[in-house]
Amino acid sequence: MNIDSFVVVISKKYPIEKCLKAIANADILRKELYLLLYLDTKDEWLISYCKNWLEYHGKKWLSASMMITHREPIYPTSIEDYPKKWDRIIENMNAIKLRTDFSEIVFMVEDDTIIPKNAFTKLYNKIKRDEEIGCIQGVEPLLRAGDNPPCGAWKLNVCALGKVKTKVGLKAKRTGIEKIDGGGYYCWAFRQKAIRAIHFRWSLNGWCGPDMWTWYDLARNWKTLIDWSVWCGHMDKDGKIYTPEGTRNWLFDFSNGTDQSPKMDYDYQFQNLS
Repeated sequence: MNIDSFVVVISKKYPIEKCLKAIANADILRKELYLLLYLDTKDEWLISYCKNWLEYHGKKWLSASMMITHREPIYPTSIEDYPKKWDRIIENMNAIKLRTDFSEIVFMVEDDTIIPKNAFTKLYNKIKRDEEIGCIQGVEPLLRAGDNPPCGAWKLNVCALGKVKTKVGLKAKRTGIEKIDGGGYYCWAFRQKAIRAIHFRWSLNGWCGPDMWTWYDLARNWKTLIDWSVWCGHMDKDGKIYTPEGTRNWLFDFSNGTDQSPKMDYDYQFQNLS
């Protein structure tokens, strides 16, 4: 019997109450799912909070548990920190993949993402019905990118040698399901069979983390989709929750700039990028 999984990746204190409250209030098939709280932290307050939450809410699921790395999370303060952060993300993803290897489908939420009530139902039902889908995500704006950021959903133009020429962070839509080349780990569902066939990676070229390349690599053999109707909130350290409202297409052109300072267009109108 297949048991699918619901994973919450946690490393920060400030969003945890609202993140877990949104999950508790969401429409989720709890009695059919394994719940994993994956804590990449050594913060005793955060660990205790999650244990107490799980003691009460975990009984509502088929089964539930916690994994704790007991490590300090990595928050980049300089360009040099990003490879260390990306390597940690890969370590965490490999651990989660192994812990949920009995599942056909894994649904994942990051701690600073506030999911809408229907997020699980929409994404899970879609990937469950269509065996050609490798992954599907909701919509969330990037943080620390001003009032009109892009979403964590991307179109990539990669040359034959594997170098990223351009990438476009997308403006949010209200409806529809669309193929994307790059996505995020913030609110998504993936098929284990698809994930097992790729290796997590990152590159300074194109400034692409493991999440971006996960989607791009899966797209070779699977559908990689976004459901534009699943709008998530993204909470910053000051407690403000940003929505996809006001997002724009952001073009990063690495063919006419360096990886650290590409040519930018903050309100890009799509055209042929080849």
